[in-house]
Amino acid sequence: MRRFLSSACLLLLITGAALLNLHCASSSSTTEAEDVPEEPTGPAYTLLSHANDTLRVHHLHTDTQRPVRAGVARIKQHVDAPTRNAVAFTYATPDSVHLARYTLGHNRIERVDARAQPATYSIAWHPERNAFAYGVYTPTAEGNRGTGTIRIAEDGTTRSVGCSASTEVLAWLSDTQLAVRNDDNLYLVAADDCATQATLDIRRHYHMTYDASRTRMAYVYRTLEYNREADAYQPDSTLYVGNAAGAQETRLFGDDRAPRHATWAPNTPELAASVLEDGQRRLVVYSVESDETTFLVPPATAPAGAQQHPHWSPTGDAVAFTLASDNRLQAAVRQAGSTDLLQPATGPVWGWVDAQTLVVPTNDGLTLLDLNGSPLHTLPNKATLVGAWPANAATNSD
Repeated sequence: MRRFLSSACLLLLITGAALLNLHCASSSSTTEAEDVPEEPTGPAYTLLSHANDTLRVHHLHTDTQRPVRAGVARIKQHVDAPTRNAVAFTYATPDSVHLARYTLGHNRIERVDARAQPATYSIAWHPERNAFAYGVYTPTAEGNRGTGTIRIAEDGTTRSVGCSASTEVLAWLSDTQLAVRNDDNLYLVAADDCATQATLDIRRHYHMTYDASRTRMAYVYRTLEYNREADAYQPDSTLYVGNAAGAQETRLFGDDRAPRHATWAPNTPELAASVLEDGQRRLVVYSVESDETTFLVPPATAPAGAQQHPHWSPTGDAVAFTLASDNRLQAAVRQAGSTDLLQPATGPVWGWVDAQTLVVPTNDGLTLLDLNGSPLHTLPNKATLVGAWPANAATNSD
């Protein structure tokens, strides 16, 4: 037996091994390259929407969708959390109404409550926590608030607040206080046992809404006033701002100005509303601090049309609104002293996704627009948008 290989054989083995290593390295590199995911190319937003009886989460930046709840007939209401990374909403099935919560980044729907049709829910988020209070009642045959309850949902559980007279929640004012109501009265109550701390007769109060600090309330007071010249009672609707209990009122506009669509800024005590001015509907902004009201768009430079449905941006430095002119609607934005007209719309502006993106109903469906009016994504006409967030908002979720 020969102890040593010939030089030719040794060279052949070395060459073969080198070629084998080269082939393996090449195959490994190819496999690793194939496993690397493609860079996201879509707009960096996440949507929760409803279509074809199914709720879906759609990550636009990767163009991936995930069904999260089937058998949903329609969406009834949705309320965004102040933390801007969650939404509480109600949806109907053929025989019941459900209350649920979606938190961005969880890819699931949290069931909170369910009642037989025609239950009516109300929702009020905690100012800072991923928790909300909710009221639920069964309407009476006369359309009043019937029997029900007020509860708090947090950390996957719910608990009763202990209210017996009230079945609707208006606001979670602080860690320790809720604003609740029945058909006749507003009550400020303790959040742990519903002990009454203040009461207000609200039988003529409508469209009550609290500011971001939960220390002020705007509302429309409706009554019938006797007009001696017309010898008849005529409706009078007046917009007021008061404290959290509805006291210490400031009268802003009466029925001659037909105030509508009052909405608070997200971070300052400012209230935007649509009122009549010289026969034309204009948007005005009332500052609580200065006790002054100014036009959002100066009349001399305002585009033709009625200004309606104001929506503050998340940063509070811009207001989107709907401009109605000659049976035509258009989305518009007022920011930095100028008014920008975006795209024609088929209804009021839906709202903001972030400080640079709006959702507007168009002929194509619900469309995400940047502030130049360029479309970023469109949901089909039959889809209902429940929530829309920047994708990176998931980093703030619980």
